[in-house]
Amino acid sequence: MEGQEKTDNGPDGSLPPLKFVVRTNNGVELWRATPEIAKEDKFVSVAGQAAHFSNDGKLVAIISPDNVAIFHADTCQAVATIPEPNVISVAFSPQNVFLLMWKRWSKEQQATGVGNVSIWDIKNSERVHDFVQKKAQWPAIQWTEDELLSAKMVSSEVQFFVGQKWDHSVKAIKVPGVEDFAVAPGVSPPTVAVFVPEKKGGPGFVRIYKYPKVGEVVSSRTLWKAQNVEFLWNSKGSAVLVMTHTSVDRTGKSYYGETGLQFLSTDSSLDCNVSLDVEGPVHDAKWSPDGTQFVVIYGYMPAQTTLFNEKCQKLADFGRAPRNNARWSPCGRLLALAGFGNLNGQMDVWDVKRVRKVGSAVADCGCSIEWSPDSQLLLTAALSPKIRVDNCYTIWRYDGSIYHQCAYPVLYEVTWQPIAPALFPLRRIKAPSQSKTSTPSPAAPAKPAIYQPPSMRGQAPVHNKEEEEAQKPRKYRANQLPAERELPVGAAPESKTALRNKQRRQRRKQKGQEQGEDTERDTTESDGSGGAHEEQTQPDAGKQLRAVQKKLRQISLLKEKQAAGQQLDKAQLSKLASAPDLERELAKLSQG
Repeated sequence: MEGQEKTDNGPDGSLPPLKFVVRTNNGVELWRATPEIAKEDKFVSVAGQAAHFSNDGKLVAIISPDNVAIFHADTCQAVATIPEPNVISVAFSPQNVFLLMWKRWSKEQQATGVGNVSIWDIKNSERVHDFVQKKAQWPAIQWTEDELLSAKMVSSEVQFFVGQKWDHSVKAIKVPGVEDFAVAPGVSPPTVAVFVPEKKGGPGFVRIYKYPKVGEVVSSRTLWKAQNVEFLWNSKGSAVLVMTHTSVDRTGKSYYGETGLQFLSTDSSLDCNVSLDVEGPVHDAKWSPDGTQFVVIYGYMPAQTTLFNEKCQKLADFGRAPRNNARWSPCGRLLALAGFGNLNGQMDVWDVKRVRKVGSAVADCGCSIEWSPDSQLLLTAALSPKIRVDNCYTIWRYDGSIYHQCAYPVLYEVTWQPIAPALFPLRRIKAPSQSKTSTPSPAAPAKPAIYQPPSMRGQAPVHNKEEEEAQKPRKYRANQLPAERELPVGAAPESKTALRNKQRRQRRKQKGQEQGEDTERDTTESDGSGGAHEEQTQPDAGKQLRAVQKKLRQISLLKEKQAAGQQLDKAQLSKLASAPDLERELAKLSQG
C-alpha cells in the first residue's frame, strides 16, 4: 500500500468518512479512505460474486451463490439474509423498502413455478411478488422516488402499479413493438420514455408520455439507425438523451456498428439530433449533476469532447485526445476525461467553468473510473477478468497525484459508497502547482516518433493548423456559438472535404456575380467618347446581315410549302408576316 495520510473526514472531523468496497477472489471487504486508509474490522469479509449499494449508500447487498446478504454500510451490521440462490443482479427501491432480484430464465426455473424476477421485502425477508422476464431488461421494475408508483414492461405495453399491488395494473402505455422504457427521476406522477426499434426497412421512434395521460404523446423523435438505445435522463427529469446503436455499420468504417445521439425535452420545446462537429462514433455522454449541461465524447480517435447546455448549444470544446470515458464530479465543477480499454489510460481533470485543465495522470490498464462523494478523489482500477495481471486499484487526487494504491492477485470490483454531495463543503479548485502532492503520479509514456520517408528526413515538420487548433480547448461565448444546422436522423455530418468544396463553389458563384455587375456598370456608364463607345458596344454588322438573310431563306421555304397546299401553324404564319420588315432591314444593312 502507498500514500496513506489523514484528512478531516471521519470521527475526528466534521465530515462523514469515505468508504469503498473491494471484491477479490477471497471475498468482499469494506475499507475507509478517510480520515486514513484502513480496513473496516467490524465488517466480516464474506464470499460474494457481486456487491451493490442502495441509492443513498446506507445499505449494501452482497450476492453469494446460495443467498443475498444485506448489511448496513455505516454500522457493518447484517440487516437481512434472503435465501435465494443463483441471483445475477439486484436493485434497491428508492426508499430501501424492497430488493429486486433477477435470475436467468431456465427450464429448471420454470419447473419451480416461480418467476425469475422477484421482489422481496427487506425488513421481513419475504417474497412479495414474482414474474417471468425472458428478455434481459434491467431493472425490470422502475419506481418513482416516493415509491407510490412503479412500472414494468409486459409484451407490447408499459404497465403502471400503485403501491404493492403488482397483480393489477391501473394504467398502461400501449405501444406495439416496444423494446425498452425508462422512468424519469422524480416523484409521482412519472414521465416515461419508450423505444420501438426499426423493423422491415421502417424507422423506429422514441416517445415520451406523462402519467396519468398515458394516451397522449408529449414528445416524439423518429429514428432510422437504431436497433437498441440507452436512455440518459437529466436529474431534473426535464430532458433525455437517447444514445442509439446498430450492430452493423453499413458504411464499413467501424466493426462496432453505428451510434448516434438524440435530444428530447419533456415540454416538447426541443427535440433534435445533437449536432456533432466531427464524423465518427459516440463514445460517451453524461449529464451534469444539476441537469443543466451535458458532455459528449465522439469521433474517431483522437476523439473530440464538447460541452452543451440544455438547449443543445455548444458551450465549450475540450480539444481532441484519446478518450472514451467522461465522469462529472458530484459537485458538478470538475470533469474527468479518460481513455480506457484499448487506449493508454490517460486521464485529464478539467475545471468546467474556466475550461482549464487542473490535473493529469495515467492509469495503466484502467477498466473503471469513479469520483468520491466529496469530489476530491478519483478511484480507478485494473480488474479481472479483463486484465489478468497487475490487478490493482488507485485513488488519485484530482490534480493527478496518488493518494493511495493497493495491488491484488485477483481483483473483481471496487466502488465507492454513495453519500449525498450536500454533506461536503465546496472547496476551492487549486491549480496543479498549488495543490499538495505526497506521491508523484507515474510519468506518461513518451510518444513514438512520427514516421517520415527517407526523402523528407532532416526537413522541418509540416504543421496542420486545423489539426493544431482542434487539439486546443475552446470556450464559446453567446455571440460566438457556431451555427447549428438540423440534420436528418441518422445522417452523418459533412466531411471536411465536402465543406471545402462547398465553400469553393460559393466563392466562385460570388465572384461571377461581382464580375457580371462590373460588366453591366461598364456598359451603362458614359466615358465621354460618344460614337467610339457606341461602335464598341454595337454588334458586328456582317453577323446581322447573315442572320437576316437566313431568316428570309426560311420564309421563302415556307411560302413554297404554303403554295403546295400544306397547312402552316401560327408561328410559321407569324414568320411569313415579318418578311416586309426583314426585307427593309436587309436593304438598310446592304447600304451601310
